[in-house]
Amino acid sequence: RLGAWYGVEGGGATAHYPAAVAFHMERLYFGGGLYTPQTVQGSRPGDFPVFSPTDDEDLVTDDMAVMFSLATDELNSIVWLKSTDSLYIGTIGPEFKLTVTGSEVITPSNFQFQRISNYGSSRIEPQFIGNSIIFSQNSLRTLRELTYNFSTDKYVAQDISVLGEHLTAPGLNSFNFQQEPHSIIWATQQVDDLQRLKSLTRSISLLKKDPFSTGLTSQRLKAIFHSTTK
Repeated sequence: RLGAWYGVEGGGATAHYPAAVAFHMERLYFGGGLYTPQTVQGSRPGDFPVFSPTDDEDLVTDDMAVMFSLATDELNSIVWLKSTDSLYIGTIGPEFKLTVTGSEVITPSNFQFQRISNYGSSRIEPQFIGNSIIFSQNSLRTLRELTYNFSTDKYVAQDISVLGEHLTAPGLNSFNFQQEPHSIIWATQQVDDLQRLKSLTRSISLLKKDPFSTGLTSQRLKAIFHSTTK
């Protein structure tokens, strides 16, 4: 039996490797891939290297690995996974939420997908800020705040750059969140400049840019982001 991810004849060593990864509820999840763009696979609970769907007797029990495919009218590749209260899935089309039916445990027979927005995501890793997920759309120019609205009993993905989309031109490479001493979103742009995006009150929905040049390349800045958030 082949592993969950493997090379394909004539397709190169990385032909069947995942596009997104996340830990959620004691499972390691992979999503996307060249030949399984809408598939999410989760390891056995607490046993991250093992993705076997059955036990030694070919039985499927609740502690086996899980595999789900998004059932949609269009083919939309998975580009990110984010674990919060649920597992959220970003694709180049809709955004989804993985939920369970009847209990709080995800099993091979106990899951369902809920489409929560239809904006389409880029491959930039989203950020979990407060109770919201901030993600970039495909254009790399728009940042959206995905959150639950209790008054409408639905998820909304508010455009938080609606009054200043020109500030993110020509497009973002990555962004990260500074919580203290001031709440600031730092972003690298495709022109290798570091921009400081101050998120103001949610009611006015505005990103304000303060020019801040470091002379560092976006690759070096990305490395700094990763080292300071570990």
